[in-house]
Formats: sequence, structure tokens, C-alpha cells
Amino acid sequence: MADFFSQNKGGQNQRRAQSPVLDVILNGGSSVSFNILNRTKAIGDEPRFFDRRTLNETIIFKYPDFEMEVSEMDGFDFSAGSKLAEIDKPIETAIFVPVDTTRLTSGGNAIYLRQAGFEQLMENYFGIDLGADEDIDLEKLTVIDECPTLDPFLLQAMYQERGIYVNESYFE
Repeated sequence: MADFFSQNKGGQNQRRAQSPVLDVILNGGSSVSFNILNRTKAIGDEPRFFDRRTLNETIIFKYPDFEMEVSEMDGFDFSAGSKLAEIDKPIETAIFVPVDTTRLTSGGNAIYLRQAGFEQLMENYFGIDLGADEDIDLEKLTVIDECPTLDPFLLQAMYQERGIYVNESYFE
């Protein structure tokens, strides 16, 4: 789990600078950031994206998977069959859990879907048992993870293809 509290640049009396990662999460385009929290607030009493309230108070985001250090790329053979072709998931998915849902710039924590201890974090934060047979919230997260982007049209199409109902207001 990563901590995205704002970074303090100097003494205690100085203003805290916002983390560049947090800035991307909060202000990134729809292809990299899916602000479920704001959409849930905007739709009012309509059906929520997730069954669990806590998941509806998050922001899902995508980020590149840099398995190779930039220094390793010097003189690297980029032909077919290279190490780059072996990367399983070039785009990763994470869930940003804000510490204060009314002040997102206060920071929060991120749960990366393939990090060590992911199962326990999902249980602790959201009550999701990954060993359970069927869980609609877990199915919805799986679709998001399998989608290479958070583009609303693509996500909506993937949910429709799998017969998973999601309130269309989340894709506007």
C-alpha cells in the first residue's frame, strides 16, 4: 500500500506540496483516473457503482508498469521476444482511498491490485473476501483491471459484454 499524503517541502511552517502522483490521480483524464467518489456524489440516490459504500468513496487509476529501469534500456535489443514483450501487464490498476472524502488533496492510500498482501488489504478496507465464490464488486474490479484504459465507453462496453449491470450515469 502506498501512502499519498502530501509531501512536506521543508519546515513545519511551510506549505505542503501535493504529490505529483496524487495530482495525476485527482486531475488525470478519464483514461487514467475514474473518480467513482465524485460520480457517486453527483448521481444522488441512483444505484451506486459498487455494492459496498467504501468502494464508492474511491478513485480508481491506471499507471504504467515499469519493470525495467531506464538505465537497463541503453543498448537494449527491442526486437520481438525481448524482455519488454514478456511484461504481463504494461498497465496496472490501483484504488486510491482518500483519508478525507471531502478534502481529496489531503492524500490517502493506494491499494495496487497486484501488490503483496492485496487480499488482506481488500478485506480490511472493503470487506471483500477474494476467496469467495461470487462477489459482484470483485467482478466489477476485475473488469476494470482487465481494461487497458479507464475510458468510459470502453468500460461500459466491457460490462455490457459480460452482462454486468452498472448504472450508466457513471459513464457520462
